[in-house]
Amino acid sequence: MVLIGTFATLVPYLANGPYWIMVDGAASQCRRYWWENMLYINNLMEFGTGRCYNLAWYLANEMQFFILSPLVIYPLWRWKRVGYGIIAVLGVAAVTSPTVITAYYHMPPTDIKTIDPTLLSTTLWADTYSKPWARFGAYLVGIVVGYLLYLGKVNPKLFKGLP
Repeated sequence: MVLIGTFATLVPYLANGPYWIMVDGAASQCRRYWWENMLYINNLMEFGTGRCYNLAWYLANEMQFFILSPLVIYPLWRWKRVGYGIIAVLGVAAVTSPTVITAYYHMPPTDIKTIDPTLLSTTLWADTYSKPWARFGAYLVGIVVGYLLYLGKVNPKLFKGLP
């Protein structure tokens, strides 16, 4: 929030020049949409309308996953079978949701660099890459690995050679 506040209020007064109008425009968007970042819901809003600090979609995803993770971790700790069932359902959903979205928008299942730039800036990014329902698979893997470490089923000494 300090970064967004500084950008929205101070940066427009720090310099000028022929391209400075772009910075001033971005700062005015931050003054208008700062609250989305504060509530960590900016990744759920419409993409590409000049929102403030577009890179914060990742922070919003992480915070949303962090807030919802007790709904997975507590049952896993308290009732193993229920927890395993939740992980199985979420694992299937983690694979299914990006697949369905990709098929619905007729996007190629390929690397971002090879896709039409108009898809990258609109549908691909807005619906397939930055949304939490398309990104929670990696977080779920982290929860599972953390649980396996908790149970002692994974030996952390195996990873000593890794950075």
